[in-house]
Amino acid sequence: MTSRAPAWFEQKYINGAIHVLQAKGYVLQGTTRAATSQKGNEVTWKIAGDGEATEMSDAIEDRPTLNAGRDTVKATMVDYEANEWIKTTDVEKMSENEQQVAQQTCGMALGRKFDRIILGAMDDEGGNIETIGSGTANIDLPDILEANTNIGDEGDSMEMQYFVALPVRQLGALLLRKGWSSADYVTDTPLLKKIGARRYLNMTFLPMPKKMFAVPSANQADGYMWAKDCVGFATPTDEKGLISAATRIDYVPTKKAYFAGNTMSAAARVLLVKGVKRLRVSTNTALTAGL
Repeated sequence: MTSRAPAWFEQKYINGAIHVLQAKGYVLQGTTRAATSQKGNEVTWKIAGDGEATEMSDAIEDRPTLNAGRDTVKATMVDYEANEWIKTTDVEKMSENEQQVAQQTCGMALGRKFDRIILGAMDDEGGNIETIGSGTANIDLPDILEANTNIGDEGDSMEMQYFVALPVRQLGALLLRKGWSSADYVTDTPLLKKIGARRYLNMTFLPMPKKMFAVPSANQADGYMWAKDCVGFATPTDEKGLISAATRIDYVPTKKAYFAGNTMSAAARVLLVKGVKRLRVSTNTALTAGL
C-alpha cells in the first residue's frame, strides 16, 4: 500500500521539475502554434485559407466571394512517462541540490521527448517538405537564405516568427562565416546567448544535440526551418508543457522510497507544409573558415 508524500516535499519536487523542463529540457518551447481546441485525447488546429481580391464592376449583381478554405488538422495525443525512485534516506540526508537530481532526470527526459515529438512530426512529412542540401556538406548561409526566401515566396509574411533547429556542430560551421557574425544581421538577446541560440535576420537558430535529429543516411542529419504558425504542438495543459497537473509522489513502504511518477500526453502536426523546409547536412565534414 502506498501513501502520498508530504505536501511540502511533493510541491518542492513539482516546482523543481517544472523549472528544469522549461529551462533545460524543452528547447523548442514557444516555437509552435497551440491547438485551437481539445476533446479528450484529440486536439484540433483550425486553418484559415486565403484568396484574391477582384476588380469591382459597376453592375448591380451578386458579388463574388473569396471561397477561402476553412480547414482543420487533427492529432491524437500519446501518453509518455518519466519516473524515478527517491530513497527515504536521500530526502533526510541529501542537500536540496542533490534532491533535485530526480527532478532533473525526469524533467529533462520529458523535455527531450517534447522536442523529439515536434521534430518527428516534420520527419513524418517526408517528401511533402522541400529538402535543401544534399547531406554532403555543413550548413552555409546560402542554404539558410534559400530556405527562408522559399517560405516567403509561398506567401507567408516575412514578419512571421521563423525558427531553425540544427545540430550544435552546424552552428559552429556558421560561426566561421563573417556574415553570420555581422551586427547588421544579428539581434541576439541575453536569453538567446545563454542557451547558445542566435537570432539572424528574422530567424531564431536553436542548437540541439545531434541525437535529436533524424539520420536519412550515414553521417547525415535533417534539421528544419519553420514558421511558428505552420507547426502545431499540444499537451493537456498547453504548449508550455507544464507537468504540475501530471506529477505525483507516493511513499512505498516495501521499497522504503518515494516513487515520483511523471506522466504527460503530447501531439504535434505540421499544419502547413509550405511553411517548413528541411535542411539536410553532413555530420562529419570538417569545419572550415569562409567568407
